[in-house]
Amino acid sequence: MCLMKMRSYAFTLLSYFSLSCAFSQGLEHVPPVLKNELPVNDTSSFILSATDVHRMFGAGSQRYSNTLEIFDARTPWPPRWFTTIPLPEGAPEDSKIRLDLMYDARIQRDYFTYYRLKSFANDDDDFKDAEFNGFIICNKKMEAIDTIKSNSKLVLDPHDFRINEKGERMALATMDTLLDLRKVSGKKSDSSVLASVTVIVIFNSTDKEVFRWNSAAALGVGSAHYSDVNHAAFFKKKNRDWSHGTGALWDSDGDILYCLKNVGLGKISRKDGHIIWRLDRNKIPLISGHDTLAFYSPHDFEQLNDTGLYRTYSVLSAGDAQHPGMYGLIFKVNKQTSKISFDTKKQPDAKVTTRGSGSFDIARNGDYLLSYGMYLQNNVGDYHDFMEWHNRTGKIYAKYKVPAYVFVYKVHQLNDWSPPRPVVINKSDSTLIASGTMSDWVWYQLSGPDNVTAKRVGEGGTLKVVEPGNYCVAGKYGIGYSVSLPVTVKAGK
Repeated sequence: MCLMKMRSYAFTLLSYFSLSCAFSQGLEHVPPVLKNELPVNDTSSFILSATDVHRMFGAGSQRYSNTLEIFDARTPWPPRWFTTIPLPEGAPEDSKIRLDLMYDARIQRDYFTYYRLKSFANDDDDFKDAEFNGFIICNKKMEAIDTIKSNSKLVLDPHDFRINEKGERMALATMDTLLDLRKVSGKKSDSSVLASVTVIVIFNSTDKEVFRWNSAAALGVGSAHYSDVNHAAFFKKKNRDWSHGTGALWDSDGDILYCLKNVGLGKISRKDGHIIWRLDRNKIPLISGHDTLAFYSPHDFEQLNDTGLYRTYSVLSAGDAQHPGMYGLIFKVNKQTSKISFDTKKQPDAKVTTRGSGSFDIARNGDYLLSYGMYLQNNVGDYHDFMEWHNRTGKIYAKYKVPAYVFVYKVHQLNDWSPPRPVVINKSDSTLIASGTMSDWVWYQLSGPDNVTAKRVGEGGTLKVVEPGNYCVAGKYGIGYSVSLPVTVKAGK
């Protein structure tokens, strides 16, 4: 695994764009994000990755492009910015499933990063022959500037990717490893089991690997929760899923936090990888006085603050078959003693049993979101809820929904910056003029309930409107398009 300077493993940016075709499909193929009727005065924006799973669930052909969207809390549709993967053309339903996905989109520091997979599924789901399997790094103009890609020995995991102030890049990866699971499973036949083991790797700003931590070697094979391990691994159907990493990030002191779905949470030394504190799935619930701390299928692990004697963290407990129901968990760790204690729990308004993924994202002012992950239930018409946005007291600002069979992997609030929207100047002669730093303008007429039907009606910097209606313009911005707010035109005025 390496970065772009080592051409044996990483694609050039040119070849990335040639396989991406990022600009070939527009707003008409983007799954609309809508909110309920509650008024939202908040100016926040959010980023999500959306995947159309109609074919995966036997519900017919794919209807929407797999998409990254940035949307505004107050006016989620049309999105502030988007990029799409083209819909498959002429792929028969009985052929191999084409996996063309984007996951884990986030804005961090001065970068926009996301995971990209382009591959046919094979019998082992290992994607060893993938056209692309890695992370894309973009600048503030949403222009791709670097990549980090899997190789034959380490397969990158799409769950997390971080860049620190030194320009170091940290990623999760998996390694094929033979493990003796007899003490975990109680089965004599499990003396040598092929498993996928999570590895945390760090590269410096010159692309040199400077840190590697093997979770099974450091934590011990017996630390995994067996009912979770006894499943096929993510990206390796023939392997046992020993760890299933879902998070790797820097703590405020420069050491490293990990989140392993089948093992637990913890902190290790950035210097030598020794364990500073850990909270294993096998050791929960953790009872501390009158408080009970527990999590199941943890996801979206984050450090919240570092004040006084404590560092405070959040994690999404997605739930499992024995512990259904998701919630956001906040806990703190004493910096001197490493004692772990419960802080609070944030329950969703809806009773949600997710099939995986999701996020618990807390803003600096204490507002927070809960996104449901692989939750495709409670459809209202052709849509299903995927996210709740709460104020710090728990009151709901709004719920947001996407079309049925559209899976939203994670949602993150954008705290520092977001791409600009173009502005439409509405002239008195029903001429619309696009304004902004974008290019390659495309005009759309919006119609139907909630204006979700987008029809291309023109290209270029101006549009002469001949039909009354609602219009917006999209302009190329980096690897995607920025979109204006709608304007209403009464033609012939």
